[in-house]
Amino acid sequence: MASKHDGLTDPRHEQRFRLLTVAGVVAGGALASFLLDRVEVLWAVLLIAAIELAMLGVVATWSRWGRHLFVMDSFALAADVLAITLGLHFLGGVEFPFDWIYAVYLSAVSISRGPRTGLILAQWSILCYGTLIWAEYQGLWPHMALLPVFARSPLYSDPDYILTKLFSNAVMFNVGALTAAFFAGAIRSKVEERTRELQQAQVQLSQSQRLATLGQMAASLAHGLASPITGIKGSAELLMEELPEAHPGQRRLEQILHWADHLASILDRLRNLGRPTKEERVPVEINGVVGEVLDLAAKLLGQRDIEVRRVLAPDLPLVLGSARLLEEMFMNLVMNAKDAMPNGGKLTVTTRRGDGPHGESVLVDLQDTGVGMSPEVKKRIFEAFFTTKGERGSGLGLNICRQIVVDHGGQLTVESELGAGSTFTVRLPAAR
Repeated sequence: MASKHDGLTDPRHEQRFRLLTVAGVVAGGALASFLLDRVEVLWAVLLIAAIELAMLGVVATWSRWGRHLFVMDSFALAADVLAITLGLHFLGGVEFPFDWIYAVYLSAVSISRGPRTGLILAQWSILCYGTLIWAEYQGLWPHMALLPVFARSPLYSDPDYILTKLFSNAVMFNVGALTAAFFAGAIRSKVEERTRELQQAQVQLSQSQRLATLGQMAASLAHGLASPITGIKGSAELLMEELPEAHPGQRRLEQILHWADHLASILDRLRNLGRPTKEERVPVEINGVVGEVLDLAAKLLGQRDIEVRRVLAPDLPLVLGSARLLEEMFMNLVMNAKDAMPNGGKLTVTTRRGDGPHGESVLVDLQDTGVGMSPEVKKRIFEAFFTTKGERGSGLGLNICRQIVVDHGGQLTVESELGAGSTFTVRLPAAR
């Protein structure tokens, strides 16, 4: 009989309960022996108490060994049923009307040990109870009754009564065990569901607290970086005025000013921690945005020995959106692809037409040959604060990317396989 505790009961509390039960049985038996002037009652009670104490001692000793404790626990449960059977014999055997005490005990076992143990113990109870009434019926074990009311008629020798009693109790034992196990399982399932909900609420609360802390840090950071950004922009503008218009450095200075403005806008949005502000939407040419991002990232990708392949479809429809936010989103995806290929590789950026749920759309695929993702990571990759980069990552990059795409009425999806690279697909609705 393999049994174990499932967390609903504490073994130490159960031992204390057994000791209290034994003490109560001994006290009650001694009082009954005195009032009824039946010394055999006291001996019977002491025998039952000795069985229970012996099993408690054996289990306690065995638990110090720490191996196969379920074996001794099973013997203890079996001994409990034997003790109940002995008590029933001295109280009146098959004529005693309170034999439902078996069902009560089996219900408790089913709740604490599970339905399998409860059902096995129910069969053991049926065997013990059946042996008792058969032994009394055959005269192998003299019938006893503490109270005269249970000995008025020799029901223990009536075969029809015995069979009826055995059948009804067999049904009662099994139904009691199964019913208790069913309700215990339902309660346990409800508790686990509420526990999961509580854990999710705690995670959300923790994220909210982190967002509040990051918001305070962002406000301080934005204030501290405002002056350096202004200085960078001012120096670049002065340098542009000093250089001739045809000088090749003019293009680089324009990019510096462009990304300085972009950095200023990012700092403005840090207070919302990745909730993109509603910037004015204008027609945007996606190939131009993608090309600008790849030009700026070319040196970083080259240092990592990453080959960039551009497959840009001509005559794509315009997209209504913010070029600044789209550049930020594509730059983040390109940098993630770079991090996924620490030993070099190939990044293929493809733009193409597509059909969306509300008409024509523009799709951009960023396919890398990096390390890829496991199904568990892929499932959580867009969650806020989830990162696979350890202390180097904030866990906000892809979450912000998805929010930017969604804010443009589009979708951001990923296909990935561990060891086979990843493909991020951005779908944006075409401007009407």
